[in-house]
Amino acid sequence: MPVCLLCREKITLKLPFGRALDLDRRIDVQTKRLATVPWEDPRPLCLFLGDSQIESGNWYELFSGRHAVLNAGISMARVTDVSTVVGCGSASQVDTVIVMCGINDLGAGEKPGRVMHDYERLLDLIAKKIRPNRTIVLSVMPVLLSGVDESRTMALNRSVNELNGMLAAMVKARGSEFLDLTTVVGWGGGLNRDLTSDGLHPNRLGYAVIAAAVAGQLGKTPANGPTRNTP
Repeated sequence: MPVCLLCREKITLKLPFGRALDLDRRIDVQTKRLATVPWEDPRPLCLFLGDSQIESGNWYELFSGRHAVLNAGISMARVTDVSTVVGCGSASQVDTVIVMCGINDLGAGEKPGRVMHDYERLLDLIAKKIRPNRTIVLSVMPVLLSGVDESRTMALNRSVNELNGMLAAMVKARGSEFLDLTTVVGWGGGLNRDLTSDGLHPNRLGYAVIAAAVAGQLGKTPANGPTRNTP
């Protein structure tokens, strides 16, 4: 049975310093990767940014090798952590940025409006430092409704829905692309239990479903044409 997200979070926060120190190390590793690792694949590069839901996906395999991929996801990252990586370790030759984060912010009690503000800064940095042809923002996924504390997981999913509504409008206003994953991963107001390993992260089938949706988006011609984003 999937582990309750909120119960697992309580256990994690009891570990002294481990969370913060490990997160800082991984932010530093990804920052240096984006700044220093040369890219020799001649195909257009898809850069994945986000938290553990991005980091845990083997996107190259999920795309069957059809796209060049650099995965810069960071477990436990919040939106501001992803901004730190982008701001200090900008990559070059990136065709498309695919980003999904925010569930850790909401899970820690941040209001959707605050997360939205942090997301605006993140997209500004992506446009300024990376300057991709396309930026695709994936909706924040809901969590599995937990029988242990269903009222809290329902409240978290309401915040997810509120943030996604804000993101959809903001992203489109900037000329970028918003991909709503709720229609493919959601069920009964939460995450489809068949698509998750622990109530939060996708399992193998979940990643296949998400990758198919992302691949479909990549195959579309952007409404505003393949022009570089501007802040």
